[in-house]
Amino acid sequence: MNILLFTTHYPDIHYDNKQTLADHYFAREWVKLGHRVVVIHIDIEFFPKKVLRELNGYKSTSSFNLDNVEIHTIGVSRYFPKSAFLFKNTINRNSKSILLLIEKIGIIPDIVFVDFCYSQWEIISQLRSYLKVNIIPIFNNCDIGNFEKVKGILSDSSLIGVRSKKISIELNKISTDNTYFVIYSGAPNEIFTNYIKETEQCEQLDKYKLLYVGDLIPLKNVNTIIDALNVLKDKYNFTLDIIGEGKSNNKLERMVKKYQMMNIVSFHGKLKREQVIKYMKESDCFIMVISPESFGIVYVEAMASGCYVIGSKNEGIDGIIIDHQNGVLVIPGNTSALIEELDYYFQLGKLEREKITSKAFEDSKMYSEETVANKIIEDVFIKYKDFL
Repeated sequence: MNILLFTTHYPDIHYDNKQTLADHYFAREWVKLGHRVVVIHIDIEFFPKKVLRELNGYKSTSSFNLDNVEIHTIGVSRYFPKSAFLFKNTINRNSKSILLLIEKIGIIPDIVFVDFCYSQWEIISQLRSYLKVNIIPIFNNCDIGNFEKVKGILSDSSLIGVRSKKISIELNKISTDNTYFVIYSGAPNEIFTNYIKETEQCEQLDKYKLLYVGDLIPLKNVNTIIDALNVLKDKYNFTLDIIGEGKSNNKLERMVKKYQMMNIVSFHGKLKREQVIKYMKESDCFIMVISPESFGIVYVEAMASGCYVIGSKNEGIDGIIIDHQNGVLVIPGNTSALIEELDYYFQLGKLEREKITSKAFEDSKMYSEETVANKIIEDVFIKYKDFL
């Protein structure tokens, strides 16, 4: 089968494996299944930043191969910061470039996916009549923007992919004429091969290793975690490792100093995926309570690593994590609720804790990269074939 994937988020030729990029993991697994996969990365950047990158040697148009996936990058300039608006001549020019590229590489797709569809849909719309194949837009949280534009994407398509059930609920308020199916991200296959923690970690813990992984920006509510742990620091013995970077970094470090928690909280910056997984394997509890959130594969990675997971209530992971069965959910930004759930966790006996983490591991296996990639193809061509 020939699969064509359009996306605005994809590793470039200088890929350093520091980011979790779900689209590449899908593409890589589809290739392993015997499909031909061509990715067209529509790299939309604010004009001054794009020029600066090109002056530093970045090529806005490139073709390369990564893990046997054919990748072609098309640089597109936007002239208004944080806007999906593109001038008509920009849309027409890049649509023609993409058509020429498709003809040159000689792919006749059986299916076309468009991830992060909102910002690139006007370009894709120009290709619809040429491709003559079903095009499936995939909505992320960031795609729920201008009402009329979203409505236009929905009216162009019958089958819609969404990154979480929450997104399908939001889209259903705009249009009830579409069929929505959930496309979860997948955790690396190798993470599921070594779940069992060291024997001493299954005993009642004298010291708890807590972990946060993600960007250090306001919507991630890392300050809420630090506030909650400050209340509990004299009651329990724990450490917190923070992996990630962002504009809140300095503010969070100042909070830690103010609370005199420098010997408890460690900042590690941005790490490679393998290093993150190593921290997860060595941690007891993973905490990330953010909003908005599409899905968050890092939750699944933590579940598969044997962590007790505290996640976001009413967000993308809700329904996969079930309260006090395979983890717990907390309303983002609610410090009191987080304190309550951390207090509950610290008081868990070893058998109760092991029961929850074991259930989390078993449930996480449904979301391996291989399983998820397979399910997308099966859903499209078997479960939802009548809606294409």
